[in-house]
Amino acid sequence: MFRTNVLRMCTLLVSVVILFVSASSSHEWAPHGEEDLSPPHEEESLEKKAASLVDKLSASCDATHVLARLILQETAERVKLQEQVRLQMTGQENVTKMQEKLRKALADLTAKAQEKEPLVAFTARVKSHLSNLQDSQTIVFGTVETNLGNAYNPHTGIFTCPVNGVYQFFVSILSWPKKRIETHLAVNGEGRLLVYSSSSAMHHGSLGTGTIILELNEEDKVQVKLTRNFGDYIHCCWSTFSGHLLRAT
Repeated sequence: MFRTNVLRMCTLLVSVVILFVSASSSHEWAPHGEEDLSPPHEEESLEKKAASLVDKLSASCDATHVLARLILQETAERVKLQEQVRLQMTGQENVTKMQEKLRKALADLTAKAQEKEPLVAFTARVKSHLSNLQDSQTIVFGTVETNLGNAYNPHTGIFTCPVNGVYQFFVSILSWPKKRIETHLAVNGEGRLLVYSSSSAMHHGSLGTGTIILELNEEDKVQVKLTRNFGDYIHCCWSTFSGHLLRAT
């Protein structure tokens, strides 16, 4: 468009010059009734001047064309460079936005995982020797070593499931010397794991152990109880009750 306008302007200028020269060489400027006494060489001189001026204008128009082309090329290169810079900046912005989205998604997943799977674990041991136990009596492990989630009650000896999930429990019971003792792990009063200890030695007892994995519901009660008619003495310190949540469901 710019080049076309320049060509039109140059053509117009040339036309104006030709008209001006033609008017200058016309006989209409001579007085009425008088002959034009201008020598023929003056008309030729005017034509030469007009031709020279046309050549200069043509040369000027050519130079303008070259300049216009250079300007258009430079403008095109500049636009191309600006577009490349814009694309690079847009790409970097997209990468930054994607990184931010990933960080937020990871934080949300971590929060949801922590919310869904609370940390639940406990270990407790018998505080002092127990004797004269009654049938089906709950063994109270009064010394707490760990109680993450506070689901174990050291005053009652009962663990209450805080969430639905898969749990693992461990029971260790040390009998008195020359005594036997049988206990069981109960869920809501129902026996699920038997632990038997029996010692025939005079000066040391016997350690019975057991472990079990259970799928339980929220508010289920888990405890260790004495099995009927199987002893009534438990040694302290080595007798323990432990459990932890493997996975919430």
